[in-house]
Amino acid sequence: CDELRLVGGGSKNALWRRIIADTFGLTLRFPAEAESAALGAALQAAAASEGADVGEYVASHAPPLLGEDMQPDPSMRAAYDAAFERHQRLGRQLFAVPR
Repeated sequence: CDELRLVGGGSKNALWRRIIADTFGLTLRFPAEAESAALGAALQAAAASEGADVGEYVASHAPPLLGEDMQPDPSMRAAYDAAFERHQRLGRQLFAVPR
């Protein structure tokens, strides 16, 4: 996977877009359809009703995207990796999960 398609209310927020792009380290793309989640569900249902592979069906019926995208900021990678490691470590301590 080399990109994520961000949908929903948060996809309009510049800070949320930045956080998602940087934490995943992937380019963000934005569907033109405002109700992209519903469109995705409809595409899956259409594939199922035709007995088609969902991934192939959706790829061949890809909804249009806005012309904009957001590239990740590689300088943020180390900070997010450290935060994730801290999250995992503290979560294991909190819930006494063995490593």
